[in-house]
This record gives sequence, C-alpha cells and structure tokens, in this order.
Amino acid sequence: MRSLRRLFAGTAVAAGAVLLTLVPAVRAEAHPLGNLTVNAALDVVVRPDRLDVTYVLDLAELPTVQARQQITAGGDETAWAAARCDALAAGVRIGPGVAAVAGAPTLAFPPGQGGLDTLRLTCPLRGAGGATTVSDTNDVDRIGWREVVVRGDGMRVTASDAPAVSPSALLTSYPVGASPRRQLNATFTARPDESVVATDAESATPVRPATRGADGMTRRLQAAVGDHQLTLPLGLLAVVLAFVLGGMHSLAPGHGKTVMAATVVARRGAATRQVLTIGATVAVTHTAGVLALGLV
Repeated sequence: MRSLRRLFAGTAVAAGAVLLTLVPAVRAEAHPLGNLTVNAALDVVVRPDRLDVTYVLDLAELPTVQARQQITAGGDETAWAAARCDALAAGVRIGPGVAAVAGAPTLAFPPGQGGLDTLRLTCPLRGAGGATTVSDTNDVDRIGWREVVVRGDGMRVTASDAPAVSPSALLTSYPVGASPRRQLNATFTARPDESVVATDAESATPVRPATRGADGMTRRLQAAVGDHQLTLPLGLLAVVLAFVLGGMHSLAPGHGKTVMAATVVARRGAATRQVLTIGATVAVTHTAGVLALGLV
C-alpha cells in the first residue's frame, strides 16, 4: 500500500512538471524563485519576557502538489496545518530550547502557474525570554529563499546579524533579480527600551483622584450609609441622625427665622402645640421642596 502511494505521488509530481513545461514562456515561472522552491521566513520579535516568532512557509507549485496529496489523504486542512506547524516548531531552536506553537496557523493557496496553486502557511510560535540565538533547521536540503528577521518590542536590539526589516516582506515580494537569500541563523543582543518602559509604566499607573481629608468617624459613617442592606439598627441610626442634623441645619444662616418665629410665639404665651405646629410645617415644606428638587 505504501509503495502504491509513493508511486502515485511520483506520478502526480511528474505530471505537474510536464504540465508546467507546456505553459507559454510568458508565464514560465509564476513563482519568482521557480516552481520547485521551498521558502521560509522567521519574524522574531524580542519582548521583555519572551520571544514571539512568526514562521512563514511559502511553497512553490510542485511542493504544493505534494502537500495537497497529504491534505487529501488526511481529509482535513486544519489538522494538516496544525501538524505541520508542530513539526516546524520542533525544528526552530531558540537559545538552548525549541519553539512552541502559540496560536492557530493560517493556511492559504495563492494561485500559481498552469492552473496549480502555491501554498502559504503562517505559524505563530513562542520561545523563552532571554534567548540571544535563533536558528531554523527545517528543510535545510531544499532550494529556496530563507531569511530571519529580528526586531524589538519593549526591547532595544543593540546588535544583530539579521535585518530588522524583511527584504522580501515576509515572502510576499521577492527582490527582482536577487539571488535567493540563505540565512538560517541569527545572533543578537537586546536590552530594555527605557523610553518605552517609562511610557508604559506611566500609562499603567492608576491615577487617583484628589479626595478631601476625612477623619475615622466620617469614614465609618460613609461606610455604614453605603451599605446596600438596610437593617433595623441602621434604620434607627438614620432617623436619629436625621433629627440631629436637621436641628443643626435649622440653625445655619438663612434658617434662623424658624427659631425667631418659635421664640416670638413662646413669649406671647403660645402653647407648645403652636410651636410644634410651626416647626412641623417648616420641616415638612422644607423637606418636600428638597425632595421635589431632587426628583427634578
């Protein structure tokens, strides 16, 4: 069974090669580097606590034919992409360790030559912080473009043998007439970017609004009043405080007329009932006015 699969795969690749040779010369190479190339790019972002690596795999037409056969045999593009990213991650060395898959891969099939597709697979990977070397050991025996890009985010890359900007825009725009790049390793040093760290620290520090000073009793009163569950002791306390504060409020400027009216009535021999009637009338009308204003 395995021999039949290999025979079928070889026949399909050979048929694809013949088909490509029959295409007019104006479209002799849909892929800029040829229809047999396996191209890869590592976009390394150095962060204070980790390394984020985007692994981009760009297959020309014939390697895509082989990948299509594997996908068809498995019956699931998503599963194939995840398995391929796992294999690629195992071949990426970050410092002394290997990369780990950090998210879902992205798989696309841009159109190629002679009715065939190319393949573009993007794998988000992650490595431990503090690493200063990155290397790609995948498909080292295949021809094609290979590049490593190193840049910082919250870190300043002080020395690197890899560029900070991809010369191929991560395998989307190969330089015209340039020889295929062949960089599989990168060594770099980085330190915290003080300007970025200071900005982040300032923005992350919560700004506390200015508050007026309050003594312990006031804070306890505010805590009691702010309780959402009304209990009998709290209700009685509220009534007592309302009478006390209301009496103190009546002595404030603008409310002395109430005391003066009660005094005048008392000096003329008015009964206590009359004094209480005046006080109750002022209290009710004053409270009703405040409540009306609050509702409005």
